[in-house]
Order: sequence, then structure tokens, then C-alpha cells
Amino acid sequence: MRELRDEEGVTLAEAMAGWGHDFDRLPEARGIEDVHSYLELHIEQGPTLEERELDVGVVTTIVSVLGLRVRLEGQANHAGTTPMDRRRDPLLAAADAILALERWIATQSYDTRVTIGIVEAQPGGFNVIPSAIEFTVDARAVSDEAMAGVEADVRRVIAEAAQGRGIDCTITRTHLLDAVPVDPAIADAIEAAAEADGAKAVRMPSQGGHDAMHVGVTVPMGMVFVPSRGGISHNPVEYTGPEQCHTGARVLARTLATLTR
Repeated sequence: MRELRDEEGVTLAEAMAGWGHDFDRLPEARGIEDVHSYLELHIEQGPTLEERELDVGVVTTIVSVLGLRVRLEGQANHAGTTPMDRRRDPLLAAADAILALERWIATQSYDTRVTIGIVEAQPGGFNVIPSAIEFTVDARAVSDEAMAGVEADVRRVIAEAAQGRGIDCTITRTHLLDAVPVDPAIADAIEAAAEADGAKAVRMPSQGGHDAMHVGVTVPMGMVFVPSRGGISHNPVEYTGPEQCHTGARVLARTLATLTR
């Protein structure tokens, strides 16, 4: 982060220094400990509320998020002159691994998620059998204990697929975010606020990461979800209607009124 640059080429560290702040002292930053609580209103980014014809989601926890980068190494060769039975094609091993993960996830908890977001072939030639494939894995589980099992299983499934084709496999963890539970008293206050507003509510985990997961490590936090049309997010057609936003805002206001008392 130190080297992040703006359009004028100024790094984050340089910009902070210009305001009298030392980037290297960020871990010493204090001040939020005195905050009473943190509330966040957000679209669900999923289908549950709309499909169940509910108005509000009362978040119970923000799930654990794991990132892995997988590298499968085979042998580059000519696409035309190399017989099919002589190839060490890591892309085929990647395909096996991804499909094996799909089969494995069907045996897991409904709230467990695994997504392959990036797939890169090297050297990336039109007529070249790849020498290596790299792909990312995003995994989510409702608790840290569940995530430990998920990570072990994901690593095993991928390694077995690579081994089945004689492909070398390296799996590197890029990040692991612990699950962050919502403060029970705040969740109760949100649920009571929804009932007072006449809004139909349900308790549910948040499968997406939010500001609340970072603030909530230090400050008691809670989240209010409103429906997403079609359960679609991270897409230009993402939409939540004004009345749904209004309902969420009223529930948020009632909750704030309760907490300030």
C-alpha cells in the first residue's frame, strides 16, 4: 500500500507525509475504541431476501474469507506437432480441479462458497500448449472452524486433480480474513426495529466483506440488509428499489434511537 500512486504519481506514503503523518506508524493509530457501536446499511448482494419476499436481513456474522493462488506446471509444446497422448497440459489439470471443486462443494454446507475468479495461461500463445496455469480461489465459510476444514479440502481436491495428470502443483495462501460476529445486542435491536416498522425480517450471515468486518474487530457492530433485485451484484444491472432503501433507512434510524438510549 505504501507504493500506491495517484494520477500525479504521488505515493500514499508521500501524500500522508505531506499532511504530517508517518505511514510506518499506522499500526499505532488509535481513537476508535471510544465509539459506542457501528451500524451499516447495505444491499444484500444475494437472492435470499427477494426470493423469500422479505424486507430486511439482520446480519449475524460476516463470513471468513480465504484467498488462494494455484500454480500448475506442465510442459509447453507445439499445438500441432505434439500428439495428444504425449502432452503435459496444465490447463487440463486446472479444468479437472475446477470441476472437482464444483462436485465437492455440493457436499458442503449451503453457506460455503468457492469461486475461481482469475485463470491465466502461460506463455499464452494461440498455438502453444501452456507451460503453466495460474488461477485464484475465493472460499467463504460461516466460521473460522469451518474455514479450516474448507481450506484443507480445497487444497486436497486441487492437488489430487494435478497429480492425476502428472502436473506439478503449488498452492499459496494470499489472504485469510477471520469471521466477524455481529454484537448480539445490536442484532436484537435491529430485529426489534424491523418489527416496530412492520418490516418482515430474517437473521442471516453476510457472505460479502464489508467495512463492518474491519471496524467490528474493535467496536460492537451490526448490519442491516435490504433486497437486491435478482440477487445480482458486482454487475451493471445491480439494483435495489427506493422503497426498499427507505425501509432499510427507517430500520437503521429506529436502531440508532434504541442504541442512543
